[in-house]
Amino acid sequence: MFVLLIPIMGIPSNDTWGGLKGRALSTIAFGAASGVSISPLVRAVAAVDPSVVPLALAATVFVFGCFSVSAMLTGRRSMLFLGGVLGSALSILVLASLVNSLVGGSRALFGLQLYGGLVLFSLFVAFDTQMIIERACLGDRDVVRHAADLFLDFLNIFVRLLVI
Repeated sequence: MFVLLIPIMGIPSNDTWGGLKGRALSTIAFGAASGVSISPLVRAVAAVDPSVVPLALAATVFVFGCFSVSAMLTGRRSMLFLGGVLGSALSILVLASLVNSLVGGSRALFGLQLYGGLVLFSLFVAFDTQMIIERACLGDRDVVRHAADLFLDFLNIFVRLLVI
């Protein structure tokens, strides 16, 4: 999956049809690979209670929509200050995940990753929405990268709500 992110995030936006087409295909392949990677989790949750999966999906759409709309309705650049804090919090979550795998599965660290990650990626939706709006105002029309940013936020929220 990470190899598929290289052309999406790393290659600059190109106005030629071939560049856009290749990056869009990479995005579709990334989405498919993400679906395949979370399918065991979805299957396990559906085996316990089949109503949880649509409920988690609906809750994800609701959370995503609320944070996106709030980012669109607030003043320009008002949430962009969150970038540094969110990046630091993401680093802390990655470090907590590493420590948790070395310690042997602490419930407290797992809870921090789960609930902290839900809050973090919800805030990332607002931040990324405002960042996309600002970039679009400055002429950056890289829809492939913008879609990939929001897809990652959506996926992370969905997985966490599914586990909760």
